[in-house]
Amino acid sequence: MNFCEWILRLNKRDTPTGDLSRDIEQDQAIRSVPNARRDLLCYLESMGASDGAIAAFKSAWTSYLAYCRRHPEE
Repeated sequence: MNFCEWILRLNKRDTPTGDLSRDIEQDQAIRSVPNARRDLLCYLESMGASDGAIAAFKSAWTSYLAYCRRHPEE
């Protein structure tokens, strides 16, 4: 499972991660960005993401990696 697929599952949360999820849900272009932290971060920065959105992404990426370690089959 890539990052975008994972974070879209969190769109109901009332948190910065949930906000980011809803933003990603509206942005079809981000789904074509390679599933690498650096590439996704560069994309968000190029789109003028706020400092809060960047912080939410960094936190969510850490959670995503932990999820991948716990669920390697997905």
